[in-house]
Amino acid sequence: AVVSTQSTGCEDMINPLLLDGELVYWVSAISFYTLKYCWKYLDDFTTYGKLQDDKLTQPWFVVLISNKFAWRSFYLLGLCWNTIVLLTGFVLSVPSNYLIFNALLEFQLARRFWESMYVQNISDGKMNSVLFIAGHSFYFVLCPSFLIEEFNKTPRWVDYNYNLDSPYYLILFALFLLASLGQYLTHKELATLKKYTIPKGGFFSFSYCPHYIFEMVIYLSFGLFYPRNYLIWLVFGFVVMNLSHSYWRTKLFYRKKLQELYKQKKIRVKKYKKKKKKK
Repeated sequence: AVVSTQSTGCEDMINPLLLDGELVYWVSAISFYTLKYCWKYLDDFTTYGKLQDDKLTQPWFVVLISNKFAWRSFYLLGLCWNTIVLLTGFVLSVPSNYLIFNALLEFQLARRFWESMYVQNISDGKMNSVLFIAGHSFYFVLCPSFLIEEFNKTPRWVDYNYNLDSPYYLILFALFLLASLGQYLTHKELATLKKYTIPKGGFFSFSYCPHYIFEMVIYLSFGLFYPRNYLIWLVFGFVVMNLSHSYWRTKLFYRKKLQELYKQKKIRVKKYKKKKKKK
């Protein structure tokens, strides 16, 4: 489909503002997570679940929200908003090649929402309201990001007029689906574990957090579909920064847990030896 490259005066004003807003958001988000590596209070303040420091005093303006409600609402908002973006693309006669990102994202969000409802065993802990707002902003800004950049290009709809059945894109579709399957299987495995136990076997033989790696691969496939869209690569950079930080914190948590288990085992062995000597 050929879409007119003509734009109205209103579009000439709105489109660059939206693009600038997207750029500021993603650069700020990446900078924020970079700061978390070197500012302990910020890092502790913005953690949740098993990594959360229960001794941390929350500021007066913070409200604590259920983890289950938070994560389910993230995916539900993303799914609804992305559906609107997709339908808007159809209404505006955007070429189908330019809707692949949102179509794949629709699948990702629908799967993650379903997993959060029926597969994952999300902890009963609390998330502070700052993280709650930030999580919703991520999906609100993410869904239209690709099309906002493409609408700002002159001429429009000329970068990605390719055949979807070419080997390169078939490999990318396979990469996305395999990473999605791997993440689902990992979440299913985690759901069978007792609270805060250390996962073993399967994908966990190769990584502390294989589900994070699969998430990175999913977003990498988005970028490879549209290599000249810099907003997609900023999104990928943010996802890598975010999940790498979570991976690092989780690794420290598991190591601490292993040390505690080792100490408990040594104490039990000592007690056993003492009892044996008395006999």
